[in-house]
Amino acid sequence: MYKDKLLHAIVGAAFGVATYFSGYWLIGFVLSTIIFVLKEVYDCIKPLPTGFDKVDLTADYIGLLIGFWLAGMLHGIINILV
Repeated sequence: MYKDKLLHAIVGAAFGVATYFSGYWLIGFVLSTIIFVLKEVYDCIKPLPTGFDKVDLTADYIGLLIGFWLAGMLHGIINILV
């Protein structure tokens, strides 16, 4: 169970980093939301359904925020050093 939540957070973080560096923050957030929700809908209709898990969505968004924050910190550090 914890491995699943960690994977959701890692994928969310990757989306957060991509969203930050794309420069299209609102579009990145909306696309991430669509993908996160569609994944949970798929979990309801796949051959061995596990259901819609709100905790998975929470892990996705926590990862998204952490990735976005880390990318911003990295960007700030690079700007200071260069």
